[in-house]
Amino acid sequence: MPKSTREKLVSRAEYLVRRRGYNGFSFSDLSEDVGIRKASINYYFPHKTDLLLEMMVAYRERFVRSLGKFDEKHNTARERFKAYVAMNRQALGGGHSMCLYVSLGLAVEGLSAEVREELKVFYAQSMDWLQTVHDLGRTDRTLPSHGDPEQWANQVISSLQGAQVSARVNSRLEIFDLVSKCLMTTAT
Repeated sequence: MPKSTREKLVSRAEYLVRRRGYNGFSFSDLSEDVGIRKASINYYFPHKTDLLLEMMVAYRERFVRSLGKFDEKHNTARERFKAYVAMNRQALGGGHSMCLYVSLGLAVEGLSAEVREELKVFYAQSMDWLQTVHDLGRTDRTLPSHGDPEQWANQVISSLQGAQVSARVNSRLEIFDLVSKCLMTTAT
């Protein structure tokens, strides 16, 4: 089924934010890319924040569905964790993009209160899932106990996000691979 104009705008805006950052795209860029007048974008999204929120919710929902699939497909904590690391690497798009929420986190000071709240929802869901993986790892013994599940989840998220940024800045995917390998080594 062909995408609606609204879906095209959200999809293209996500592509641009993940590659250029929040301040690196405008409605003019979208107008050109989607092939509609700039004023027409305002029909769908009166403000850039409206577009951003819809984009973020759609991305978060896809992300949460992926986590659910990891739970269904993988029985062990280690396999779920490996799938999570692989998904974060995939977000790099071969070194040309980052996770939407990593990109937006870099611009947090310039974001509206509503967008900052959506960032918090995403991170809370990520933290909850990782803590569940940590607890499963204690039970199935495929991940060692790292003490506090919240501390471990924060370490994982921070490490992978930092690795995405470093890989992009230095144009070297192997930086992400080295960090994720270190995380996997400490998770054996």
